Amino acid sequence: MKMTSVKTIVKLANKALKLLKEHSREVPSVEISEKDVVLDRGYLGDGYGFPTVEGLRAMLLMEKTEHIELEPIYTAKALATLIDFAKKNQTDRYCSGIRIIL
Repeated sequence: MKMTSVKTIVKLANKALKLLKEHSREVPSVEISEKDVVLDRGYLGDGYGFPTVEGLRAMLLMEKTEHIELEPIYTAKALATLIDFAKKNQTDRYCSGIRIIL
């Protein structure tokens, strides 16, 4: 299976921003570039489309604390990654000066 590239992520992120801007004036006028993307494959688990234990834990935490249901693959893995960054105090390294959208 072909893995996602930074170039693909940038393209999809900018498409998503365009769609969001079409529906809300509150979306800032920004453009994502390759320097804005950190692609860390260490959180992928068994692969694209497969849940991870950490993702499932994050999903349950979100449901318990915020009453928000996540799907077990993509958003759960993203939240698990963000939680791990925060635990390791790496948010400054990767997230300084940017907004994180889950």
